[in-house]
Amino acid sequence: MHSAMLIAIFLTLIFPFCDLTSFDATLPPSPTGFGNDVTCESFAENFVNEGIIVVNIQYRVAALGFLTLGCSDPRIPCNIGLWDMLTAFQFVNRTISDFGGNAQDMTAWGHSAGAMAVGLHSMSPISSKFFNNFIAMSASAWPVSRYRHQNWVQSRKILQGLKCNLSDTDSNSIFECVNGTSLDDLYTAQIDTHLWPEFGDALLPDIPEKMVRENTKNQRLLTGLMTLESLYFTYLKSSPEIFPFIHRDTVEEYINSSFAVQYGIDSIGAYTALLDYYLASNVSDSAFPYFMRQRTKIDSNTGFDIPVLREVNARLSESPFVYLYYFPYFNPAQFDANFPVKATYHCHEFPYVWGLYKDNFYELNDEDEKVAKFLQNALVNFIKTGNPSSGNFTWPPADASMTHTVIQPEPTIGKDLFKSDYDFWDSMAKKFQLDIITGLPAATIETTTKNYTTHKSVLLLAIIISLIIA
Repeated sequence: MHSAMLIAIFLTLIFPFCDLTSFDATLPPSPTGFGNDVTCESFAENFVNEGIIVVNIQYRVAALGFLTLGCSDPRIPCNIGLWDMLTAFQFVNRTISDFGGNAQDMTAWGHSAGAMAVGLHSMSPISSKFFNNFIAMSASAWPVSRYRHQNWVQSRKILQGLKCNLSDTDSNSIFECVNGTSLDDLYTAQIDTHLWPEFGDALLPDIPEKMVRENTKNQRLLTGLMTLESLYFTYLKSSPEIFPFIHRDTVEEYINSSFAVQYGIDSIGAYTALLDYYLASNVSDSAFPYFMRQRTKIDSNTGFDIPVLREVNARLSESPFVYLYYFPYFNPAQFDANFPVKATYHCHEFPYVWGLYKDNFYELNDEDEKVAKFLQNALVNFIKTGNPSSGNFTWPPADASMTHTVIQPEPTIGKDLFKSDYDFWDSMAKKFQLDIITGLPAATIETTTKNYTTHKSVLLLAIIISLIIA
C-alpha cells in the first residue's frame, strides 16, 4: 500500500448574501490558468447576482496531477488531477445545500484544458452523474487519446530526472521517490514536458468515442469555437520582426515534421494532400500574412475545431440538448494596428464574460457591450435551464448540419461550421487509415464522421475547472 498523503483541495465559493432558499447550485470549472485569473468580482457581478452559486476548484496539475506509466501500471496512479476534481464534486454535492444550493441542479464549466476536463467528466461513468449541464468552451476531450505515447515517454523523462528507479517493480518505490522529492526538483524535471489524462482506470475506462455512447444520454452541453483558436499560441505573442520571414517553406516544413511524418510509409502521400489543402500554389512568398494564417489554421483545425465538432456529432445520437456557437466578432482595438492576422482566438471571450484581457486592453464599445450581454445571458440561461435561449433570441440545438449560433452584436444562426476542414480530415483518415485527431486507427472515428451532412435549402480544463450551482 502507498504511504499516506494528506492532500488539500482548495475551493472558492461565491454565493449571495440574501435569502438563499431560492438559489440553485452550480459548479463551473474556473475559466483560466488554474482559476487564478478569473476574479471573484466578475463571477459575483455576472453570475451570482443572477441567483447562481459559483465554486472554483483547484486540483493537482502537471507531474503532480498527471504523471503516468499507463493506467495498468500500479506504480503510479493515473489521472490524479481528475480524481481531485471528483473529490471536489463529491464534497460540493454533500455540502452545497448548506449554502442554499441545489445539488440536483449543477453545471460543470470549463475553458481550454478545463473544457477538456469537463468533457471527460461528462463522459465518465463515475463523475457524470453529479451534473445536469456542461459548458465546454474552446476545447474538447476528443483528441486526448493521441497523447498516450507522449505521456509515457515524458513521464519516464521526469522520473529519470528525479533519479527514480524505473526498473523497480515494487509498487511503493516510484511513488515514494516522487513523494520524497522537493517541489523545486520536480519543477526542474518536468520543464518542457506536457502530460495529459489517460484512459483505462475506473474514472475513464475507455476512449471518448465509446464513453459518449454509454454515459451521455440526454446530457445538456453548450460548446463553441473561435475563428482561429491557435492564433493565441502561434503568433499573437511573437515578435513582429519574425513575421516577414514566415514563408511557404516555413509552413511546408511544419506540415512535414508535425503531421506528415505521423503517417509512416504513407508520409509522402499525406504530405502532398496536406499541402494541396492548406497552401494555394499561386501565393507569393512575400504574402507572409497568408502563411501565418494557414500555419495557424492547421493547428486550430487539429487541436480545436475538428475535435469539438467530432464530439458534437457523436453526442447528437445520445441527446437533443447540444448547443453549438461560433464567435467570429472582434473589436479591432484588441490587436496592434500592424498585426497581420486579425481573427478571434483562444481566450477571446474573456473580456466579454469576465472582464479579463489576454492581449491588449481596450474599452468595450457599444457593439462589444451587446456581445457581452448576449453571451452572459446565454450562459446564465443555460446554467439555470439547460437552454441558452432568451426572450429575444432562440438558440437552435445542434444537428447533423452543425447548426450553430453566431455570436456578434446581432446574433444569427449558421450551418456547416468548418465543414470543408471537417471533411478534409475525415478523408485523410479514410485514405491513410490513421486519424490524426485522435491518434487512433481510422475505424474508430466512423460514428463521429458519418452523420455530418451539408444542409439542404429546405432546411450545442488551463487549464480550468469551476462548478456552477444554479
